[in-house]
Amino acid sequence: MFLQFIVSIIFTGLFTCPTAFGADSASEADKWLGRDRTKTFDEMVSQLKQFNIPSLRGLSRINTTWENELKKTKTRFIAAKTQEDVYYALLSLKNSMHDYHSKPLLDPNVRPQDKRAQLPVSLKPLFKDGVIQFVVEKSELKSIKPGFILKELDGKTPKDWEDYFLEWVNTTSPDYIHMLVAKWLTVRESDDLPLPLPGAEAHLIFFDPKTKGEEKVDLLWVFGEMGPPAEGCLSGEFSSDYKGLKPQFKGINFCVFANVKGFFVIKYFSFYYDFSNNISRLWNKIPELSYKPKTVNLDKPISVEIADQDIEQVKKLLSKYQPKNMLIDVRENYGGDVFPTLMSVFAKKPFSLLKRQVVFSNYMKGHSDFFKNL
Repeated sequence: MFLQFIVSIIFTGLFTCPTAFGADSASEADKWLGRDRTKTFDEMVSQLKQFNIPSLRGLSRINTTWENELKKTKTRFIAAKTQEDVYYALLSLKNSMHDYHSKPLLDPNVRPQDKRAQLPVSLKPLFKDGVIQFVVEKSELKSIKPGFILKELDGKTPKDWEDYFLEWVNTTSPDYIHMLVAKWLTVRESDDLPLPLPGAEAHLIFFDPKTKGEEKVDLLWVFGEMGPPAEGCLSGEFSSDYKGLKPQFKGINFCVFANVKGFFVIKYFSFYYDFSNNISRLWNKIPELSYKPKTVNLDKPISVEIADQDIEQVKKLLSKYQPKNMLIDVRENYGGDVFPTLMSVFAKKPFSLLKRQVVFSNYMKGHSDFFKNL
């Protein structure tokens, strides 16, 4: 929230248009970042420090510090020449805190086109003997089979790539980072990180655990438009586990498979019910619903109202099926709020929830009137 506020202020007030220096001598990026990039960078970081307190414990989990991450960002600020460079410099600044909930409020003109670059292979992270491996999950190539292990991409090991990708990671969860790396090794989207250049080749070396041999392959990155995120009952990363199955019930953010090998499965693919920034996402879910939504109380937060309707349906389903063996699949769940009403559906005894801890930044400590605007 604070990062949105800060970046929007900087974009509307601090930067100098290149025409002030003459169009021929200024780069496209000067319009957004000014000519003195070090000054711009220092001013932005100074404001961030007034509003934000990065988690030192979280950063230590991924073996870095905010100072180390800011060095990468400063390099991008200084080197930026195009609008696309500006976007990735600001994205790098946002990600330097590795805070999942930070989001820069950017001028739409600075964002790159929604593009995707991908290879005909998808990977998944697996631990073996305490070491992370990136294993082929799906392949369109005859020579590369599921189960093969990636050894190198363009002369770099997966560990090298994990170090490189850290600049684009918005989390301090090592497990989530492994998942992102597994994706970005063969699929990259312009919202998340810079794409390979058009016409670029990828040189991959795989290890075949059965023959103990290596398989080398050279592939062209294929470019296309970004589609909507995979989310739902039969889409997403683990959709193959539900192949051939039909959900017995569909809610806004969950669906039910009444009998999967003797288990009553609730696939809860999101606890995030705030659709205010993407109302079309909610609208597209409605035709698939197994229940008729009720009118919401506008005096209450709309996200709570929508969640409560989903949760009420979960209650009814449990009462109807009375399952003996139940599994709640949250592998594709990307977060949201913990609703006590949902927890109470499954809890037979009283339970406790962690309270939210509020840490006040320097600006908030010195400007109590700031709370009036929240």
